[in-house]
Amino acid sequence: MAARMSLSVQDRQLRELARHLKTFEDGKVLRRNLAKKLRTAVKPVVVQVKAAIRSMPSKGRGSGPSMRAAIAKRVAAQARPTTGRTAGVKIVARKPKLRGFANAPQRFNRRSFRHPTFGDTDVWVTQAGRLGWFDDVIARNRPRFRREVKGVLDEFKRELDR
Repeated sequence: MAARMSLSVQDRQLRELARHLKTFEDGKVLRRNLAKKLRTAVKPVVVQVKAAIRSMPSKGRGSGPSMRAAIAKRVAAQARPTTGRTAGVKIVARKPKLRGFANAPQRFNRRSFRHPTFGDTDVWVTQAGRLGWFDDVIARNRPRFRREVKGVLDEFKRELDR
């Protein structure tokens, strides 16, 4: 299940290309290759988002896997070069499968939040987050993100024209 935190590029050019790929005999393979190239193009932004959450200071006991590391592990690029409105590429921060902490990526993207200590609902703590660990990195990289996706699309179109 994906958290609502994402940046996506859903461009008309990508939707048109996806429709065009359906006319090819090996369109499924071409769409899979396009998806792979799109994910590769935005990988530097994904790496920066992961670094932002991992660099958040911790005041915990350090007795188990870090929640920040678990969140970073679940940050990924998703590419859907299909037809219709879903054609696009986005960076998502999915819910980590650690300690049953619901919506951890969203909560860590706030100044502070309250949660039970290690699932013990009798003991609650206020934890500091880092406002914008996801949003600010994405905002800084939005032009690069779009430029990389456009570059992949242009390169893919040139390959198809050959």
